[in-house]
Amino acid sequence: MFIALAALVSLASAPAGSQPRAAALVSPLVQSKSAHHEDTRLGFKFKPPKDWTAVPLKVDENWQVAKYLSPREYIYNDPQGWTWDHKPQLVVIAFPAAVVEKDVEVEKKDEKTTEIRILNPYKNYEDYLARTYSGGGYFIAAEEQGEIEGVAVRKLEIKVEKLSYNGPKRVVTWIFDTAEIDFAVQIEMLETAYPKLKKELETALKTFRITPRAADASATRGVGEMTLSPTAWSDLPVFERRMRRQDQERVLHQRAQQDLPEGWTAKKHGRFLVLNRSDERCAQRMAERGEAVIRWLDEQFPFVGPEEYMRAPILRICKDWEEQNAVSSGTGWSTWWLEIVTHDDKGGAASWQGQYFNWRVFELWFQERDHALFYAFPPWLSQGLRDTAEDVVVSKGKVEFRRDSWERDQLRTRARSNALSKPRDLMRLSSSSFYEKQDWGMHYETEALVRFLLSPAAQRNARTKDVLPSYIANLKRVVDEIKAEEKPAAETDAPAEADKPKTEEEEAARFKAERTKWKDREQRIVDQTFERTFRDWSDKDWADFEKAYFAAQD
Repeated sequence: MFIALAALVSLASAPAGSQPRAAALVSPLVQSKSAHHEDTRLGFKFKPPKDWTAVPLKVDENWQVAKYLSPREYIYNDPQGWTWDHKPQLVVIAFPAAVVEKDVEVEKKDEKTTEIRILNPYKNYEDYLARTYSGGGYFIAAEEQGEIEGVAVRKLEIKVEKLSYNGPKRVVTWIFDTAEIDFAVQIEMLETAYPKLKKELETALKTFRITPRAADASATRGVGEMTLSPTAWSDLPVFERRMRRQDQERVLHQRAQQDLPEGWTAKKHGRFLVLNRSDERCAQRMAERGEAVIRWLDEQFPFVGPEEYMRAPILRICKDWEEQNAVSSGTGWSTWWLEIVTHDDKGGAASWQGQYFNWRVFELWFQERDHALFYAFPPWLSQGLRDTAEDVVVSKGKVEFRRDSWERDQLRTRARSNALSKPRDLMRLSSSSFYEKQDWGMHYETEALVRFLLSPAAQRNARTKDVLPSYIANLKRVVDEIKAEEKPAAETDAPAEADKPKTEEEEAARFKAERTKWKDREQRIVDQTFERTFRDWSDKDWADFEKAYFAAQD
């Protein structure tokens, strides 16, 4: 039986007796001249620490309702001699009683499909804490009960030490307990910064107040079905899927532009909605490069999902890395398919952020057009295309693929030691075989191979000019054939209750069998795609190809 999991979050502010509607806790905020943050729908206000900057929330954020970032970086020097910096962050998390008291809603769609909607991924702040800091070895160091203007307040001090990224942390959280919504005001900082910030942060926490909600507080801001995964609606006819994607894109873009903090701008650049806290020239350059890459993909691979609608990406350009990290954090996860969050690191297309942006555009295009094909890319293609895409530059609207000096030197070193793999050997490797070799130099080889197939030298040769599009077209055919074979089996082969594993040994055996099946399937895809692409190649064709390829690495 196929089970679809969909997160559903409802507001606690619905009138008594009414049914909560699916909506995210994204609320209208008011920032007055006194620098208060006020949420008129959920009913709270507070005064953030002086000069702290409001950070936009993800459009699918369901729990965090306010976020602020310190303007100051604090330093941690670890025992190994590394220096880390970190900006303290304040987050308000809301836990509506109407949501957290529910477990799931189950609806049987038909004989083969049951939809389970998870209503309460977080029951309370402790649950949120356990999931957020699961890898950091946290513990509650102190707890105190209090009261502010008749509202019970629980004050926690949490230490996050083991495995904590960029240094041990101190988390100070005050939980305001009300009948309808619990609000947790959480401030995270480096442990070394806590003594310097303690008084200032306590002053800010003491300003938190519960306020009357607006008259229309029961109104929700539904966004439709917020599952933006490329697999969404894959069983629908392409026209209906296109209509749903277009409607979802419209709502998503509307939400992204609402309640932007001071200093942010929203502007459409081509198909990109750019939310920007950098300069306009940076936004223009990035959007133009993204548009050029998408045009190149449309022209190069017209057979990949030609009827699919590619939802327009949201490009968020933050002020710096700390703000980018703050925007990227949170409980929302579904929109990462369509959101590209970056910052202007002043390095242009060749910088880390420039390379990340390039790859995310490539990835998004393939996922939107044919996600099953994208996931089936063998390692030489997936790794090679990723690394090649990262080095894309755009000149006069044209895409160019360049290699950096580091990669060139690594390839020359491997060539001098006769360690370069033959192209046909790289193309025959499944992902398990590729990564079992534990040879990092092969990553440079995959990029070299893909870039060579895109190079003018390969494009001038009748034998090699169409290798890459031909290979991807054959890969698509093989994937579609296997999907067609497996679909009837998937619909009828659900294990009966009596066949389910009853011991750890049976469970291990089932897992091993599934893993073997997956590896066999993957190798079949690799072998059949290779055979169809190169079935009429002679030994001389391969020799000529390898000669030109190896010469290009000098």
